[in-house]
Amino acid sequence: MPNIKVIAQTKRIDVLLKYFPLFFDGQEFVVKLLPDLYDLDNEEVQENKLVKITDLQGDSFDNFIQGFNHNLIGHKYFKERLEYVLKNFRLLNRAEEQKVLSIFLYGKSGIGKTEVARLIANGLQDKCYLAKINFQNYSSQDSLNSLIGSPAGYVGCEHGELSDKIKKSKVGVLLCDEFEKTTRPVFSYFLELLEEGKFTDSMTREYDLDGYVIIFTSNLPNETEYKKVIPPELQTRFGLLVRTLHVSVHEYGIDFCASLS
Repeated sequence: MPNIKVIAQTKRIDVLLKYFPLFFDGQEFVVKLLPDLYDLDNEEVQENKLVKITDLQGDSFDNFIQGFNHNLIGHKYFKERLEYVLKNFRLLNRAEEQKVLSIFLYGKSGIGKTEVARLIANGLQDKCYLAKINFQNYSSQDSLNSLIGSPAGYVGCEHGELSDKIKKSKVGVLLCDEFEKTTRPVFSYFLELLEEGKFTDSMTREYDLDGYVIIFTSNLPNETEYKKVIPPELQTRFGLLVRTLHVSVHEYGIDFCASLS
């Protein structure tokens, strides 16, 4: 090696070991020879790392809950239920018993359903991009193709909004807004997604959602309408179902005063 100058830029040491096995004698040798490259690689990995609720432990999780409760005015029952299911989800996910946590929030518009998703995402990473899909745009017959990409051979077949939004986000949160307005094929697609914790696009590329929190919101006014619109088999896949209500003046006053302390 003394007469050979190595010029390389790679995100993985194993690439060097694969293509230049005669020059590099194992990972420790590469780290010793190219420490700057290794440090740069670690920095890039940390910068691009997806942050999920399952990553939070001990004080980090407690701080997340405190921040969420502080920033969401009212909705005491929902806050209590959310903390409970998040704690359980972290344990079940660690035991490989549950890959994703799905939350369904329904009720009249303008009462904070989408804000819940934003607060969870920002609690994981401040001012982050939130993967949000508005299912009001997915009510036509070919809506599934728009969501995951058209079959091979069609114009634009390589892209779907779901995979594009997932790849762009740096937090394990997906917001499915106005979900009740989509079609039966999309319902069926999400049934499989929630069961397996992953999805496949039209080009058979697989996306792993392990550790994700998926929040479905709906303007359905009550439980009766919810049971009419959402297929029964899909209803059983939601880890938390809550009807959100307008915050009372009393509840708002209590939380507002607490936020000033």
